[in-house]
Amino acid sequence: MADRLRPGRAADDFRNRGRRLDSRVFLQLSNLSGFAVVDFAAHKEVARMKFPEQPSGFGVIEGRVASGSPSHGIGVAPDGKTLWVNSHVANSVFVYALPDLKLLGHASCRT
Repeated sequence: MADRLRPGRAADDFRNRGRRLDSRVFLQLSNLSGFAVVDFAAHKEVARMKFPEQPSGFGVIEGRVASGSPSHGIGVAPDGKTLWVNSHVANSVFVYALPDLKLLGHASCRT
């Protein structure tokens, strides 16, 4: 893929593939079991998404939750249609639809 994206031409390359560029940035924050949505163009936070209450109860023994890091890992799927977010507390990966951020479901990790 790196050979197809040229410096300074990334936006054109994405437009040429029919993808709508989104000015939002998705961020995981310490001490938040969820993530923040920032409108990069407007330079402001536009939403905070909290993970569902269940499943829960994981990560305490390992010290991951006490360290203020209830999550680690967030990414947009290559087709730009879903956002995948890891939760230590839920021991799961949550999937959200883009652009509306509707929760589609989750996949539990093995314990």
